[in-house]
Amino acid sequence: MNRYKARGTIATDKFGSQDNVEFLNIAQDDALSWPRITHRTYPSIVNIHMEDTYIPFVRKSMAINLTFLDFFEKRLQLPPGELANRHDADHINGGEAWCIKTPPRQLTVALGAHTDFGSLVNSQTLKLDGDPISRIRSRR
Repeated sequence: MNRYKARGTIATDKFGSQDNVEFLNIAQDDALSWPRITHRTYPSIVNIHMEDTYIPFVRKSMAINLTFLDFFEKRLQLPPGELANRHDADHINGGEAWCIKTPPRQLTVALGAHTDFGSLVNSQTLKLDGDPISRIRSRR
């Protein structure tokens, strides 16, 4: 499966206006197994920043998600670990870090209506290579 989406490939409204975002998704499994490839290879710019950007981001996102899962377990009166055990980092999974690039000071809709899938999605804005509008999201 291709994990890159070029800018302008999705309609954002009923008039067919094109999106203005570029995506590159990095598998959580690949970040955690680096430098061993679990799912796929990535462009050199990703490989250069894997250890200083993507791996720490994935690990921190996992920690945040586990905090949420712990909260939900308590609120739902589930046994400790009931949800967290379903998100074991030692097993292959579909988690991803989404790198999203949008133009600065955009005046149009970046991306049309959509539904995220997975147990939890968290989002953080990072500054990559001097580009303050790059975002990385983690879906688990």
